[in-house]
Amino acid sequence: MNKGKDSGKEVTHKIEFTDDLINLSKEKVDELEWKMIEEAGGMESSQRNYKVNPYQFARHKFSLYIDPEMIISRSMGTDQLKKERAFTLLTDPRVAPYVDQQAVIDKFILEDYSDGDPDEFKKKQSPNDMLNAIMGQETMSGEQVVQPPQQLPINQ
Repeated sequence: MNKGKDSGKEVTHKIEFTDDLINLSKEKVDELEWKMIEEAGGMESSQRNYKVNPYQFARHKFSLYIDPEMIISRSMGTDQLKKERAFTLLTDPRVAPYVDQQAVIDKFILEDYSDGDPDEFKKKQSPNDMLNAIMGQETMSGEQVVQPPQQLPINQ
């Protein structure tokens, strides 16, 4: 068993070495896959099960490629600058109406600071609170949401 992250959530990977997989038909493989999903707890489970043929696994050659540009950008800090620029661009008022802001926050902010559960820091809101926040009205919890002033076009 091994723990890891998948889309920001902690998952457990269970690898089982078995030689029962030799010469299985397509139907049997599909049936086995669904059985493994059910054993893991379904599609939304935090466990991933794998059955591996040990003979093929031992003879498989693994290769790894690391992009030198990625290593250099990370050591110089330019990867963080790129991330900040992307966040600034995606939250720009001209772009914001076309972008899912919740997904932007999840990807650029919460994913870095949440250990395993990106929903940990999310505020529990009703759909009416979100709509009122967008419209600049008072929410059910009594918070007043203030919208930034809009720029007026300059007539020439």
